[in-house]
Amino acid sequence: MTLSPVFRSKEAFDLIRSAGYLEKLQPSIKANRQAILWLRTNLAQILPAEFIAPPLEPDEDSLGILQEHFFLILFHSIYNVLRAPPDRLDLYTRFNQCVKGIITSADNLFDGESKTVLPLKLGPGPRLISIVQLICSERLLHLFLPSRSGGKRDAEAILFLFLERLVRIGQLEGREEQGIEEVPDVNQMIEKVHRLRGGQLFSLAFVAPRVLERCNRPELWLKAEEAVSYIGTAFQMADDLTDFEEDLHRRSHNLLRSQITHHGTPSEKRELKRLLISPLDVPIRCVEDCFLHSARKVLLLAEEEAHRGFEILEKIGFWMSSRDAPLFVRAIVNIEGSERIDFLTRSVA
Repeated sequence: MTLSPVFRSKEAFDLIRSAGYLEKLQPSIKANRQAILWLRTNLAQILPAEFIAPPLEPDEDSLGILQEHFFLILFHSIYNVLRAPPDRLDLYTRFNQCVKGIITSADNLFDGESKTVLPLKLGPGPRLISIVQLICSERLLHLFLPSRSGGKRDAEAILFLFLERLVRIGQLEGREEQGIEEVPDVNQMIEKVHRLRGGQLFSLAFVAPRVLERCNRPELWLKAEEAVSYIGTAFQMADDLTDFEEDLHRRSHNLLRSQITHHGTPSEKRELKRLLISPLDVPIRCVEDCFLHSARKVLLLAEEEAHRGFEILEKIGFWMSSRDAPLFVRAIVNIEGSERIDFLTRSVA
């Protein structure tokens, strides 16, 4: 469950730039930079200055901000295509930045990590940082949502729908806390796990439009939400390739493990059985060296899922060609996984 830094493949970034997509994303990069500045400036309204680190300007470099906020930049670009009015466009951008803070903090608490999105100065203690960051991100929502959404009723409707979806996603994470025993088949895993953890997570970007765009071509907004859900599912599928070792150790759902268990080669199944006996003894390149056949299958499934999403976006007027969907699958992984995805992409080609 994450919206944390992505787009670490420089090769994919260069290809996107050469295709002219970076230029088309510039207005959305600028809008997210302004939203980040607003959040950092207004943090002082809800937290004493002694707990706030000196504010840093958002990265002026397009690659830097694209890496840190790619999905939110993509969402903003979709809103632009759907002609969201400027005031609501600004609301959605701030809302998504706050959602990222909440999701990142919750992800930290589930996974024992310490990713930050707000400039906090709290000393040691990653759990404390995550809790304060979560509370601050939620409080920041209340600074702009009622006035920008048109009133208290719409603001409450947005927050109600947001919390409902967030809890449904969180329930999946909660069920994995003690580890999973049953490994569902690939299709069941995608439908029951990845469409929730990835697809529904990305659909949070359309919570506010669900309420506020009721009279602005709502059928197109629903199509865009469906498309983004496919892209989020694809991201989670690709993320399972990069998190394979960690997921084995935690005994959490993983699509590559499902592919190996139900459809892997005999040698892959033997190696997986061995690793499950001693998950701390997983070699660094186990996916590349031991599970290449199944990893290729998972990567292709992720690319097909992303293609479905971008094909819908293309039909409603989005500027990116669905043919380039594999580019984004290669790019939207964490920094630890970019080399693995690049390797698997070359091996598929």
